[in-house]
Amino acid sequence: MRWSVMAFGVALFCAAAARAQVHSAATGPTESTGRTPEPHADGWRLERVVLADGTSYAGLIERVDAEHVFLRQVLRQPGRPMHLIGRRFARGDVARIERLPQAAHQELTRRVDEHVRRLGIEAGAMKHIELRSLDAGAPGGWQYRGPWFHLESRADEETTRRAIVRIEQAFGGFRRLLPPRLEPGRPLVIVLCGSTAEYRERLDEAGLRIVNPAVYLADKNTILAATDIDRYAEQVRQIRAAHDEQRRGLDALRQKLADQLERERRELAARGVEPSEIRKFLARTRRQFEVEIAAHEQRLAEFDRRNLALFDKLMQRTLARLFHEAFHAYLSGWVYPPAEYNVPGWFNEGLAQVFESGLFEAGTLRIDAPPADWLARLQTDLGQREHLPLAEVLAANAREYLVAHDAPRDASARLYLYAWGLAWYLSFDEPVLGTPALERYLARGDQPTSEVERFETLVGMPLEKFETRWRAHLQTLAPQATSGEANGRRSTDRD
Repeated sequence: MRWSVMAFGVALFCAAAARAQVHSAATGPTESTGRTPEPHADGWRLERVVLADGTSYAGLIERVDAEHVFLRQVLRQPGRPMHLIGRRFARGDVARIERLPQAAHQELTRRVDEHVRRLGIEAGAMKHIELRSLDAGAPGGWQYRGPWFHLESRADEETTRRAIVRIEQAFGGFRRLLPPRLEPGRPLVIVLCGSTAEYRERLDEAGLRIVNPAVYLADKNTILAATDIDRYAEQVRQIRAAHDEQRRGLDALRQKLADQLERERRELAARGVEPSEIRKFLARTRRQFEVEIAAHEQRLAEFDRRNLALFDKLMQRTLARLFHEAFHAYLSGWVYPPAEYNVPGWFNEGLAQVFESGLFEAGTLRIDAPPADWLARLQTDLGQREHLPLAEVLAANAREYLVAHDAPRDASARLYLYAWGLAWYLSFDEPVLGTPALERYLARGDQPTSEVERFETLVGMPLEKFETRWRAHLQTLAPQATSGEANGRRSTDRD
């Protein structure tokens, strides 16, 4: 297999190593396109403004005039959502401007614009999803047929549409990082339950007693997931009602503007006012209304952001597990079919957790920092005298990763934690993914019967030696801290 982990494990994920070095500023502002700014973690090439005191700001240079440099700063701190800050610098404070070539500048402009318009883009994508009634003549259920999966949902329509958009984004991320090698024999089905009670009923039908909020049933190529949205129905209802009220107010104001302009145009024309004077008067009236319309639009945008924030809060756990289970389905259906490959539990579960922790933004999947809480928990466990031996992690089968009602949760939780740490290490810190050794490790055929022997062949050393190095390295990792790249004391911030 030829999916490159140099891209997967280095260019896409090692954000900390991609920070540009700031050189001493020269006297007086200079501008250069010959010196290409360094790429960001996953291929984002940013432009840069360097001040006379050496402070550096990276982002999109929007405009340069005789007095100011305007920059849309792009902040993409490892493991945190991207955000933008508008900055204006006095030319006298600027020592150097580093621009991208035209094609790269246009690509950066497109990405920044996509991030700014992300709410509208997602809303547009939601609007164009084709949903059908799940039960003919019976309200309350939806079905979707897409290129990557079919979905059945008992959740409300907005939740269903937004979940579909997010899952489609996840599959886009899977596809870019792990290109598909085949088409599955049957479509993947995702069942999005509208309540925990419905989810429990589905699990009972499958003979499962687990507490996971989602599960992939490989024999049926089906993902079951609970939404819990019913528990928050009143919160959702209130914010949607407020949104609808703002939308009606905005529509009414726009209609009032149109009516007012037409009425005044007729009155002025009837009084014999010159057309040029009529246009000037109507332009003033329009400007007055546009101030009020802009205020309404701002309030509506705020309600949109609150609505999205509420959805993210309510669905965070469900979506994370959906991405996790969807990765299992993608890996077995499009990349490593079980008939040809023997994918061990640690590999499957570990990589699923790596993908689960990613951030979907600007059409890409960012996985550029280990989740701080996972890393801290694993470091604590590794520091204990009775830490979990890697031999047990390697030997655990898929069912041991399911958290059952009648089994200790800590045992499964530790397996998940260690599998994630192992997958992270072999993806980024000492990558073996994408190598011929991995293909041989996963392929069925003449293989050592011991999971330990198989793994030793993969990493090229005895397990004891590998485990010592692995533990020592993970203990040296530190959670990503908030970047203090710039304090903004010489610039004016704007939204």
